[in-house]
Amino acid sequence: RERFRHVMVCGMGGSSLCPEMLARTFGHQAGFPELLVLDSTDPDVIASFAKRIDAEKCLFVIASKSGTTTEPNVFFKFWYDRVKSGENFVAITDPGTPLVETAKSHGFARIFLNQPDIGGRYSALSYFGMVPATLMGLESRRLLEFEADLDDALRLGVAIGECANAGRDKLTFVIDPQLETLGLWIEQLIAESTGKQGKGIVPIVGETLGDPSVYGDDRVFVAISFADSSLNLDGLVDLGHPVIQRKLTNLYDLGAEFFVWEFATACAGWRLGINPFDQPNVQEAKDATKELLAEFTKNGRLPDSH
Repeated sequence: RERFRHVMVCGMGGSSLCPEMLARTFGHQAGFPELLVLDSTDPDVIASFAKRIDAEKCLFVIASKSGTTTEPNVFFKFWYDRVKSGENFVAITDPGTPLVETAKSHGFARIFLNQPDIGGRYSALSYFGMVPATLMGLESRRLLEFEADLDDALRLGVAIGECANAGRDKLTFVIDPQLETLGLWIEQLIAESTGKQGKGIVPIVGETLGDPSVYGDDRVFVAISFADSSLNLDGLVDLGHPVIQRKLTNLYDLGAEFFVWEFATACAGWRLGINPFDQPNVQEAKDATKELLAEFTKNGRLPDSH
């Protein structure tokens, strides 16, 4: 609290979406550093972050499950060149990754070794989500202390999986404005877990809700709101569209909601007959990027496209 004015999570995809959602949902907590999330290599974005902070009074959280992801490694080099001190850094990664060695050799303030069998998009309740939550001043224990309703999560997963099998593969979210960034996290979780082998569920987030009559028979609607919300989707129900209601009592119920959607997504993948935990196309893209960067390092330019 005394040394740092900002905490900046430097990551991509699953390692950064939960912290970003928490920062935007809970906001800046009085008496704690403001949480920022850097997940873009756009030079203008990075320049805007550099202007916004005093780098020497920022704690940088380098978050990478594999420890080899290009973007977080570049972020680390960029910020380390400015502060020249490992005390401004912590790492979140799996045991034995190259990031562990980098953190040790540069004297990081702390290394958080995550449970290695947790995939990035399923990591909200692990160190990847809870370390940033704690640093920004949230009561992380409240996020973690919930009674898991496995039956509820199973029913949700089977419902969206079987609806997709029946052709209703457009999972459309109608979310309370206070919770709207939850949709960004769910979107990546479902899309990356189920989109493979020619199958998948398409999460639709941020779409303005239209008249019930405009929707075809390829939709399932999910309403996420607080218990006292006046959100009404009866018109959709009356026309035969499946509508799933999710009710929260307060923002700290998000911990349970993370768990429910992770469990439900795995169950939906099971009903679709795919592995919800692998990511063949993600790994393929990572490998292709590394090949291009190696070519640039060797020849000073990218290969000609054909």
